[in-house]
Amino acid sequence: MNQKDKRIKNILFIVCSITILLSQNPSINGNRGIWKNYLTVDGISSNYIYDVFVDDDNSIWLSTTSGGTHFNGTTFNNYGTESGLPASNIKNVIRTSAGDLIAVSETNGAFQLINGGFEPITGLYGKTIYTSAVDRDGNLVLTTEKGVFTHKDGKFNSHINLGSKIITAIDNYQNEVWYGGKGMLYADNGGSIKEYDLSKFVGDSKVTSIIITEPGQAWAGTLQGLFKINSGDITKAKGSG
Repeated sequence: MNQKDKRIKNILFIVCSITILLSQNPSINGNRGIWKNYLTVDGISSNYIYDVFVDDDNSIWLSTTSGGTHFNGTTFNNYGTESGLPASNIKNVIRTSAGDLIAVSETNGAFQLINGGFEPITGLYGKTIYTSAVDRDGNLVLTTEKGVFTHKDGKFNSHINLGSKIITAIDNYQNEVWYGGKGMLYADNGGSIKEYDLSKFVGDSKVTSIIITEPGQAWAGTLQGLFKINSGDITKAKGSG
């Protein structure tokens, strides 16, 4: 995912989060126009939204506690148990470079949209999915308590260089991949992995998100604040936490 796509995704996520928090005020008049708050009465599957994904056609996929919702700007289409998804907690929707649309459940695995319905992707090691991503080659990446796995040519392959570390966030940029775990960050430049220990700041709290801004530099969101990693130095954002 390029930086433009990330910015769009983050903006949409913030917008959806704000509108949910302001659910008692469906239309808010202000100097910058009118904000519309979309709720279940408008057609989305749940008011609790985990993630927002912008598809190639600029339509939106919402991951919710009650399945997935596709919004083309006019119409909402919901996908739940009748479409092959688990009954609850779809945490993310992503698309691979092959064009496969994948819905990821935290506890029930990953599902691919085929002919209007979702079918499970089998062969993953582990029971709990901590995060999902698309790698630099456009392949699906999932992390479980057993490690990091890439789905390619119909099967999952383990990233043995990371072992069985629990990874909770991933980002790709140029030739680097950064992984976040419990109190740790790992930067993989394709030749070696550099570790950054955040435990003195956050204990064993997990890294919830990573954004690489340039080679060797990234921002990491955690449950204990925001951190910048630059040329090996770790600093906490002022006012964070």
